[in-house]
Amino acid sequence: MVNMVICLVSLAFYKIAFSSIELPSDVIVPKISGIRTISVEKSDGLYFYMFSGSIDASRFSSNMMIKSPKSIRFSNTFYYPPDRSYYGMAYFEDPTNNNKLVIIFGGIGLDGVYGDIWAYNIDMDIWKKFDFELPEPCYDFAYTSFIDPITNKTIIVISGGLNNMNTYVNKAYKCIIEDKYCELIKSLEDCFDYGIVGAELLYIDDYLLLFSGYYYYRSNESDNIVINRAICQINLIENSIHLILTDSTGAFNGGSCYYNNSIYSFFGFTYYDYIKKIESIYITDIIDFIPTKISIKCPKDLECARGSFAISCNENNVTILGGISKSGPTNSYFTIDLDILEVVDYKEELNYPSPRAFASLS
Repeated sequence: MVNMVICLVSLAFYKIAFSSIELPSDVIVPKISGIRTISVEKSDGLYFYMFSGSIDASRFSSNMMIKSPKSIRFSNTFYYPPDRSYYGMAYFEDPTNNNKLVIIFGGIGLDGVYGDIWAYNIDMDIWKKFDFELPEPCYDFAYTSFIDPITNKTIIVISGGLNNMNTYVNKAYKCIIEDKYCELIKSLEDCFDYGIVGAELLYIDDYLLLFSGYYYYRSNESDNIVINRAICQINLIENSIHLILTDSTGAFNGGSCYYNNSIYSFFGFTYYDYIKKIESIYITDIIDFIPTKISIKCPKDLECARGSFAISCNENNVTILGGISKSGPTNSYFTIDLDILEVVDYKEELNYPSPRAFASLS
């Protein structure tokens, strides 16, 4: 089906390269896409946690990958979630024992589409599967997480995506981690007739803003791909929903951050009878919702434009890791300072000999 082809077409871009000699300093992470990340500040700097991800159309990296300021390594556990990509990720501090947890939910792997929810303990390096699941298995959905200002509980919101029947999900759900419970927030039919895939979701002052992504409609017995150029706004207090029309160029499988009362949208793909990478970022003020196109000067030995990457927003610093660039899946990463709109730190792509689940890398 066209929707499955578009959602996973990025996996066809893969290109695994091997060098004749691998020095220890060159052995880093596999080239992966369809990944997410959570960043956690520790005494020695910022740590990034990334799970699994697609190496190519039939292979996945395994387990949790941890990037510290000095090294990159994999979790040493033998019990962990099935390999997958296009999942969701959130951070949770358990109030009962102060455990710091990275939550993994949904996604797609060799066994199909997942609806399970797992927790990775950062300090103890162990996994635990929760005894509740998403309302329906799905992947390539938009998601966000936040602390409810009234209950002080951790909320994960999931919107759109594709389910295990390969049909569009046209609903928004929320899961309350402390209560181990998920429920429907709202149907998205007032914004999208058929659903939305590869979109972005931000929580801002009791509002959910769902934007970017793509959907399709059927006419004359053919599927037509449509890039979403509008913003679907959900008011969580009034439980209302309406569509905000914008002048966005539209993208899917990109990334976004909220900073200084604006939405920063990074790269991703668009579709004009073929898949095309977006070379720029866009800044959209949340007052008038008018996007401004910004070009980032990329280091000459780095391909910045990419899609299906992991993104971490830390105040004015945005770090982008992995994904699919012009040359295929990549293991490069870079940080953009939003105050000066420049790349301030990066690591160019290096070859990786073969993926290993439990390797300790530097």
